[in-house]
Amino acid sequence: MKKCKGCGARLQTDDPSKPGYVPPSVLEKRGEKNVLCQRCFRLKHYGEDLSIGPLKDALSRLKRLLKRYDRVLWIVDAMDFEATYTDEVSHLLEGKKVLVAVNKIDAFPRAITNQELSQWFTKHVHHKWIPVSAEKKRGIKKLLNHPLLKGELLVVGCTNVGKSSLLSALSGKPLSVSSYPGTTRGTLHIRISKSLELIDTPGIPTDNRFIDILDPSCVMKLGMSRSLTRKTFKISAGRVVFAGGMCRIDVLGEHPRPIFQIFTAPGVTLHETSVLNADAKFETWFGEFLQPPCGKIPPENFRWRFEEVLLNEGEELVVFGLGWISVRRGPLKIKVTLPEKVELRVREALVNPERSHGK
Repeated sequence: MKKCKGCGARLQTDDPSKPGYVPPSVLEKRGEKNVLCQRCFRLKHYGEDLSIGPLKDALSRLKRLLKRYDRVLWIVDAMDFEATYTDEVSHLLEGKKVLVAVNKIDAFPRAITNQELSQWFTKHVHHKWIPVSAEKKRGIKKLLNHPLLKGELLVVGCTNVGKSSLLSALSGKPLSVSSYPGTTRGTLHIRISKSLELIDTPGIPTDNRFIDILDPSCVMKLGMSRSLTRKTFKISAGRVVFAGGMCRIDVLGEHPRPIFQIFTAPGVTLHETSVLNADAKFETWFGEFLQPPCGKIPPENFRWRFEEVLLNEGEELVVFGLGWISVRRGPLKIKVTLPEKVELRVREALVNPERSHGK
C-alpha cells in the first residue's frame, strides 16, 4: 500500500477509525497514485476532521489513567502555548508531580532572546518546566537528568506538540512520528533506562487551532509547526493586513499610526492592502495568493466570525495555531476576521515592548 499524499499515513481500506483509511471504491476508481485518505480529503474540502474523538472523551480517558500514575511529563508547544497548556489538563493534574517540557523552543525568531523566553515561561508555566527542542535535540540531557524523571511517568500533551518526536529523542529509538494528529492510538510503554519508563498516551484533541481545520499537507508546506518568522507593520486606520486568506486584520481607530509585528509560520502570506482591494479581491486571492488555505477552496466552505480587539503596548493577540500580533507602539484597535472555531487570546508580550521599534 502507498502512503497518503496529505498526512503520510499508510493507506488502508480495513478500519475507518485508523489513520490512512480510504474507501475501497476510491482505490478501485483511482488506484494508489496521489490519493488522499478519508480524513485528509474531508479536511481539505470540507474543513472536517474525522480522526480525533471529542475532547471530553480524551480527558475522561486521561483521568482514568492518572489513577495509576503519580508522576507526569506534560509536553506543550512553545509556539502555541495558550492552546496546548490548557486549564482542562492542568486541573486533572492537580496533586500530581508534574514536569512540563516546553517543546519547539528553538523555533522562535532571534528577535526574542533566551532571557525573555525564560522569564516569560517561568511566569506563565505554573509547574516545574524545561525548555526543549525535539527537532534540534536541545534540552534532552537536562530533561533526562531531572530528578522527577524516575520510575514510571505518564506522558501527556495535545496533538501536534511534537510528543512522539520528543519521546524518540529521549529514548534514542525511532518511534511513530507523523504530521498526522493523534499518531499514538493507545498507551505505549517506552523503556528509557533501568530507572525510567515513559507511558505515552494518545494526543489530546483540540478544535480551536488553525492546524485543526487545515489539510495536514498544508500545515507541512507552510511550516506551521516548525518555526516562526516576523514582519513589522506601521499603518493607518483603514488598512487591512492578511495573515493568509483565513485571518484578516482591519486596523481601526483614530490613534497615530500604531506599530505592530506579526509572528507566524514562514509560509503564511502576510499582505497589506486597502479595504477596497481586500473586499474586491478576497475570493480570487483565497487559497492561491493568500495561504493558508493551500489551493483553491471556496471561502463559503468555512464559517466565519469577527472580533474587535483593543491592544496596548506590552500586549499580544494570540491566534491559536497561526501565531500572534505584538504591539510595539499602541494602542492598536483591530477587527479580526477568522474561522468560527479558531480562538483568540490577549496575553502579556513575549517580546519586550521597550526595545526600539523594528529590532
